[in-house]
Amino acid sequence: MESTAAIQVGLARSFRADNLNVYVYEDRASMGKAAASVIAAEIRQAIQERGRAVVILASAPSQNEFLANLAEAGDIDWSRVTAFHLDEYLGMDDRAPQSFRRFLIDRLVNKVSLREFHGLRGDAVIRRRKLIVMANCCDRILRILLYWASEKTVISRLSIHRFVTSMIRKP
Repeated sequence: MESTAAIQVGLARSFRADNLNVYVYEDRASMGKAAASVIAAEIRQAIQERGRAVVILASAPSQNEFLANLAEAGDIDWSRVTAFHLDEYLGMDDRAPQSFRRFLIDRLVNKVSLREFHGLRGDAVIRRRKLIVMANCCDRILRILLYWASEKTVISRLSIHRFVTSMIRKP
C-alpha cells in the first residue's frame, strides 16, 4: 500500500461513522492527493496480483484534484488499466464542454495510456429517450459485471452509489 505519509498530509481529523472510515482534510488539494495516493496503490496492487486493473471514475469538478494527482502517479502501468465512467448527459457528444466523457478525456484519458476507456455516449442515436437511458444503463451494467465476475474491481463505494442513483432517476 501507499505510504501513510502521503495520506497524512493535510489530514485535519478522522473518525468512524458506523462501518465507514471518514477522513477530513484541510483543503481539496490535500484530499485529492491523498485519495489519488490510495487509489494509485490499489491499482498497482491489482496489476501486480491479476495483471490488470479496472476502475470506475466519477466526473465532476470535485474530482479535479484527485484526477490530476492520479494522472501524475508514478509506477502505474496504464496499459493494464481499463477505465469506465459513470454518467453522461442525454444528447451530449464529447465535443461539448459540459460532457462528462470530455471531462475524463481531458483530465485523465489524454494524459495516460489506458488499455481501454469505456465512455458513455450521450449522443447515441436511438428513437426514444427511455430506450437511450436503458440501453446505456444496461450496457454499462453488463460491462461492469463482466469485469467484476473475472476479478476484483478497484471502485469506490461513492462511485457505486452515484452509478446506481443515476440509473434509477426518472428520465
